[in-house]
Amino acid sequence: SSLITDEKKMMKLLLALVIVVVHADEVPIYQEDIEEEPLRPSLEILNLTDATFDFQTQVMAGMTTGDWFVSFCCCDDCADLSGLALELGQIENNYVNLATVDADEELKLAVRFDAVTHSRLILFSKSKMYHYDSENRTTPALRAFLDAERTLEQGERIPRRAGPFKPIHDWLTEFFEKFDYRILCSGLGALSVILVLIGALTPHDEENKDDDASSKEGTATPADTPKSNTKSKKNQ
Repeated sequence: SSLITDEKKMMKLLLALVIVVVHADEVPIYQEDIEEEPLRPSLEILNLTDATFDFQTQVMAGMTTGDWFVSFCCCDDCADLSGLALELGQIENNYVNLATVDADEELKLAVRFDAVTHSRLILFSKSKMYHYDSENRTTPALRAFLDAERTLEQGERIPRRAGPFKPIHDWLTEFFEKFDYRILCSGLGALSVILVLIGALTPHDEENKDDDASSKEGTATPADTPKSNTKSKKNQ
């Protein structure tokens, strides 16, 4: 019986050896032989200025170049976007652009986006801007912020470039955003009705005076009658 068991073991070992030899080409022996897919290059981080900001981002013209995540660096405080650029670079159809602005040098942009005294991280998407207010600036936190769902109501209006009529434009925009135009239209309609009623009930004294003056001009004076008679006699 012991011989029989030894023969069975030998048969199993031989069978296992045959299987290994037959399928040797299908199973890699060394892990080093497996080639890893090379990483794609990191997403380029652009440096924007006041002269190039609106042209590159198209924030006031429909944002046809995609979304923009911009770091406004102030007082040597600047978020590190290199890790985020590496992750976004691996996405085939990435639609988020990364950029930095030196707020100490670009004072117009600093005033425009309130980055004069402290740095800011702002996402520009769908003609709205969304502030990243968390102090956690790690790559996973920034990536979660970009991937989060947001509505237009949560976004803020993007300020325009400074110009001679910008204060008036901003005041009118803020006024019509807070004031219900339907109330204004109904108020103007009521005022028009009141003016029409006042005009209809007011006595027309001037028209009466004009009628009296025209009637006086149509009647001849006694002094004019003899003169016309004398003229007619001389002609005869």
